[in-house]
Amino acid sequence: MISKILVATDGSSNAIRGAEKALEFAKAIKAEVMLVYVAYVPIMYRSDISDNLKESFIEDGKRILHDTEQVFRKAEYPVKTTLLRDEKPSLAICNLGREYDLIVMGTRGLHDEEERAIGSTSDKVIHCSPCSVLLVR
Repeated sequence: MISKILVATDGSSNAIRGAEKALEFAKAIKAEVMLVYVAYVPIMYRSDISDNLKESFIEDGKRILHDTEQVFRKAEYPVKTTLLRDEKPSLAICNLGREYDLIVMGTRGLHDEEERAIGSTSDKVIHCSPCSVLLVR
């Protein structure tokens, strides 16, 4: 039975559609919902960027979580949020997913060109997730 849903967001239109689909499911089954955003700077770039730029990634993540949270707030459905840092998004989502029954996320988010070359976050989550994954276009 699904009682806890993790919704991964990057602010893309597919991620927002994923949040909307998660809301549908959550309302139908009265599930708990957690939104997650992963602020990640690849290790090879961490020494090359300023602290101000790193902090801007965190601020962007907070804004993206707030914007995605509005999907649930407008429907008056309770939702929690969490912002994770410094872990690859796919690994962070899978690790947090151990506490959930379902992960919902969009396909082909903000890094479409890069994803074609090295594989999408959603593809990686499918392979490492400890629970079921729903991908939304």
